[in-house]
Amino acid sequence: MVSAVGPQQNIITKTRDFYSTPELEKEIRDSHAHVVSGSPLNQSRIAMEKFQNAITLYPIRGMKGSVNSNFYEFLTMGMVPYIIGSGMMIAVFNGVTKHFEPNQAKHASSIGRKMALGVLFYGALKSLSKKFIEVPVYLKTGVDVNMPYKDMKTPLPEKPGEDALDKRNEYHQVFESVDFPRWDLLYDMKKGKPRNYYYDKVAKRMGLGKDLADSDQEAKPKIKEMIIRTKTWTTLSSYLWAGLGVALAVQDGWDKAFVKNNSEVKIFSRQFAKDLKDGFKESCKQLWNGGVNKSPTRAAAGKAFVLAAATSTVLGAFMSTFNFFNKQADLKDGKIDYDKDYTVG
Repeated sequence: MVSAVGPQQNIITKTRDFYSTPELEKEIRDSHAHVVSGSPLNQSRIAMEKFQNAITLYPIRGMKGSVNSNFYEFLTMGMVPYIIGSGMMIAVFNGVTKHFEPNQAKHASSIGRKMALGVLFYGALKSLSKKFIEVPVYLKTGVDVNMPYKDMKTPLPEKPGEDALDKRNEYHQVFESVDFPRWDLLYDMKKGKPRNYYYDKVAKRMGLGKDLADSDQEAKPKIKEMIIRTKTWTTLSSYLWAGLGVALAVQDGWDKAFVKNNSEVKIFSRQFAKDLKDGFKESCKQLWNGGVNKSPTRAAAGKAFVLAAATSTVLGAFMSTFNFFNKQADLKDGKIDYDKDYTVG
């Protein structure tokens, strides 16, 4: 690598037989599909950008019959009815309680609050519970199941003879398709490291060995197998946790947090936070013990629900990271053990 300083004090490097600058490298990188940071902050930024486009650009483009309205935009717009439907469920009881008689309004408010909590807990636990499996998988293997990448799409001209439009962003995941992962994006993952640096690291963590001549070919089948297992277990586990969140939300322990001496609740107060914490503890106890009346049937159902959700998480994390590594038991110091029988298939 040859480096020099240009007239404007920009660092110029010679890499792979051509001269480049950091600015040019960034421009080249941003013009093609490339892996982006999977940090919570960046994931939130991506989600906000997708949501903004889902309620503004994508519907308008679709209703106009644009040739650039694609399947990605269709799937992204799926979050809009989900959010609208959640809001409508929350408003079913809470928006009309003022028209009821006092005693009826009290019961309707209680149901409405539990319904609102159920919607929130369902969404929160359905998303959060996946991390209970995905994080151990990442720590064990170094594979981020939700690794995001930014794709650049060149739109088609809307009319004949129209000039080319600017490229548009699409955010996908490297392992979004189990059959066709974007293996190509995992090469040259880190500047200054070997081309197979990512696969070398993953293969080593998986127990496939180190300093492999073709670590990518060794690791790819195992990564695909792990992705399939992880997605299966996270899907199963997430719905159990989401249902558990709804079961927790319908307990009577929350009433204390929202009703205080029949006075208006001050949501942004320290007392409300304390009552909410107490309501959560009481609702957990009621779910485990069978409600206020401690019904044996409800208690058994509650315990089974909690244990099923917890077991699915532990089992999912275990099954996703164990018993699929290629344990090189047939090799001793890199040599074949000829005392064992082998089957050629």
